[in-house]
Amino acid sequence: MDVGTILIVEDNEMNRDMISRRLTKHGFQVSTAVDGEEGIRKARSELPQLILMDLGIPVIDGWEAMKRLRADPATSRIPIIVVSAHAMAEDREKALKSGADEYFAKPVEFKPLLERIEALTVHPVGEGLTAQQGQQVYPVSISRTAAGDFSGHRVLVVDDNPDNRDMLSRRFQKKGLQVDIAETGAEALDKISTTTYDVVLLDILMPGMDGIEVLEKIRRIRTMVQLPVIMVTAKEGTEDLVHALEIGANDYITKPIDFSVAFARTRTQLQLRIENEKYERLLLNILPREIAEQLKTRPDCIAEGHKEVSVLFADLVGFTKLSNHLDPPTLVRLLNVIVSGFDDLATSFGLEKIKTIGDGYMVVGGVPVERSDHAAAIANMALEMEKFMEVFNKTYQWKLCLKIGIHTGPVVAGVIGKSKFAYDLWGDTVNIASRMESLGETGKIQVSKAFYEKLKNAYSFEPRGMIGVKGIGEMETYFLTGKIKKQKQSPNVA
Repeated sequence: MDVGTILIVEDNEMNRDMISRRLTKHGFQVSTAVDGEEGIRKARSELPQLILMDLGIPVIDGWEAMKRLRADPATSRIPIIVVSAHAMAEDREKALKSGADEYFAKPVEFKPLLERIEALTVHPVGEGLTAQQGQQVYPVSISRTAAGDFSGHRVLVVDDNPDNRDMLSRRFQKKGLQVDIAETGAEALDKISTTTYDVVLLDILMPGMDGIEVLEKIRRIRTMVQLPVIMVTAKEGTEDLVHALEIGANDYITKPIDFSVAFARTRTQLQLRIENEKYERLLLNILPREIAEQLKTRPDCIAEGHKEVSVLFADLVGFTKLSNHLDPPTLVRLLNVIVSGFDDLATSFGLEKIKTIGDGYMVVGGVPVERSDHAAAIANMALEMEKFMEVFNKTYQWKLCLKIGIHTGPVVAGVIGKSKFAYDLWGDTVNIASRMESLGETGKIQVSKAFYEKLKNAYSFEPRGMIGVKGIGEMETYFLTGKIKKQKQSPNVA
């Protein structure tokens, strides 16, 4: 979904990339500028829906850039959210008086920022209207959830009657929907197999393969949630209609078709689909996708054994002491920036985050989907976590360090709990990985011999020696220091 363009004016690459990725995931188009001069130029040429402006940017600082944008009739009414490393009350008041619509202190918690962006980019104008910005005119996006706009959703109209097809197609398109048509059941099934639709309007009485048979075939490959189907029927066709509802139709409309009714029922199915997508996203924030799918059909017990995985524990050294000097909102924002950064790394390496434990972080490779390179993926994650903290400390002027521990071995993975279930791991492998972290050294990645043996030919390690591990005894350990750089082979000399 496209809900507008956001211009991010920020010289810090990590902040720029993090906010850009997250806004893109929420359907925004994103443009970026690395200094105030470039920001002003892009604001005038692109006329974004909103500007995120850092104050401490080079060439022209955020204060001056905002002043010039407010003085220009073309950009004077574009909402500006100021993002600043300063958290003094007078800075916020000064920014708002200088023309900012909102002010956020770094580190910025993304959820409230997103909510404010959505609020400032929602304009309850009528369908097809535009907004005036001085002498410039450009389209205004309307938030789907706030204004009932479903543009971008795709509907398939299946009807052998050309008048019905034409009427529904034209009027749905006027509502912003993308519409495909099919004259026969076979053509409809072919389109459904190759294109993703949000709703299907399906006529019951068609020559050849009728709507009931088409619906039966659809339900073999798509559930009522995955692809809502609204049947179109003559008023007297009650027997067929009852059968259709019994085998999986979501709703129905009667002929002659009243478009206001057809659109209302289509809109209801789209709204239900959007709500279901929210539920799915929430579920996937709690559980791995594969486990979430299993839970829908097997809610009683989900438990699997995995012969070999790699488990990583990380602890933020110094965070507890720091928390005594920060107010709660700042503390949570700070921790959220770090955890979100780790989450992004886990996703990029195809790893599964298990949980955060206070200021600790646990991630696994090889669960729930087995993979042969689980150790290498975890090693890469650990090394990148250290780099992330270096950039974080430089950006926010903090001095936080990581202590990381890793072990490889078998685990049992499953879902526990009733009211608040969780996906977790059990076994000696988990305990040893935790001990590798707790008995490690600040700023280093301590690993077991089992993990070392998996990667000793591709990664560099420093022997630490034997350490006593509670419940296990003496264990040989190593520090992971990086990847082994491949030597370039010299060309053969004749």
